[in-house]
Amino acid sequence: MAIKKSKALPSGISGEYWKITKESYDRIAGRGVWTISLFKDQAASDAGAQPLSCSKNFSLPMSPQELAGNRTAIAYNKIKARAAEVVPVAFSTTPATCIFDPDLADGEDV
Repeated sequence: MAIKKSKALPSGISGEYWKITKESYDRIAGRGVWTISLFKDQAASDAGAQPLSCSKNFSLPMSPQELAGNRTAIAYNKIKARAAEVVPVAFSTTPATCIFDPDLADGEDV
C-alpha cells in the first residue's frame, strides 16, 4: 500500500511513490506516528532502494478500534485525510487558507 503522486525535488530528481517507512503506535496516548518517504517509483521501493531526500512525519490520534484493526491501511487513510485538510495561513492579514500538504493531497492509492 502506498500513495502515488508526483513530486519534483529542487535537485531536479522526481519521484511518484510515497510509502510509510517508519511507524510507531502508543496505545496509552492513542496516537500513531508515521514517516512517509518519497521513492522514484514502486519498482525502486520494491527493489530496496533508499528513499529520495524527501520525507514527512505525521502524528495523529487513533482510537482503540483503529489500533486493533489494519493499522497500515488506517495510517494511509489518516495521512491522506490530513494532507487534504484546508488550514488557515498563520500571520495572514486576510483570511487565507491552504492545503495542509499539497505534496500528498489527492494522491492515488496504490
